Amino acid sequence: MSVARLVVFLILLSVPARLWGGEHSEPVRFFHDIVIEDGEEVSDAVCLGCSIYVRGNLNGNAVAIGGGIEISGMATSDAVSIGGNIRLGPGAKLEGDAVAVAGRVERDPSASIGGEVVSLPGLGRLLLMIVVAIAIGNLVLVVLSYFVTGERRVEIIAGTLREHAGPAFLTGIGLMISTIILLIVSSQMGPLMPIVWILVSMGLVITLLVGYTGTSSWLGRSLVQESSSLVAVLVGAVLITLLQMIPVLGLLAFLIFIFLALGSAGLSGYGSHTNWLAERFVARQPVPPSSPPSGH
Repeated sequence: MSVARLVVFLILLSVPARLWGGEHSEPVRFFHDIVIEDGEEVSDAVCLGCSIYVRGNLNGNAVAIGGGIEISGMATSDAVSIGGNIRLGPGAKLEGDAVAVAGRVERDPSASIGGEVVSLPGLGRLLLMIVVAIAIGNLVLVVLSYFVTGERRVEIIAGTLREHAGPAFLTGIGLMISTIILLIVSSQMGPLMPIVWILVSMGLVITLLVGYTGTSSWLGRSLVQESSSLVAVLVGAVLITLLQMIPVLGLLAFLIFIFLALGSAGLSGYGSHTNWLAERFVARQPVPPSSPPSGH
């Protein structure tokens, strides 16, 4: 199995499916280590911002992003670490591949690995630096948007996604299509075209920033429920960035979050009310005239 295929399938199919599907029988942790004790059996282990310790039996894949993997028991499939080392202790057994990006694969002479062993410390560090730079840039923009938009409006946008995620997604698709149509029409406006393009582009960027901030709050709040609003926004922004950095299918995550960001901002009226757009349509519906009272 190639490294690219391994990373795409293990990370993409394991992390998002469990995140959105709510499957709790298999450990999925954020910023909290996974420890599989001796005598314990687990299907898969996925850790973001933390490490995985396999002392018992792991009957599946181990994926750690921003952490390492340490195996002293047995793992029946693959181990992938991005930003950490993979270590196999005495007598440890890994039946699949061991892939360490921005890290190394270290094993005791008595440990065994059934598949490929891939270490990319140099290339991985460069990739990690690029990812970190992009993540920091995203965090700076999200923090600025958070303070400009205001905590109340950000929470309302997050509430819109909690209550109306499906309509928000469809609204985002509609807004994107409307924007594209408007830009196409503006190309026939002659000297006004640059002005229209600038105004539409600015509106799109502002809407995306506000929507991304609310989307980050919505996603982060599901992971750190007891933390402050700003912490939830930061955690959500980091997770969104990581998901969008995944090769190939990260493009799908990118599109999903764009539509959610646009739709949540539009549906809530930039944080005015969780059902702001629907209420505007209801308010504009004509009221039928009342029939005059019949005389006797």
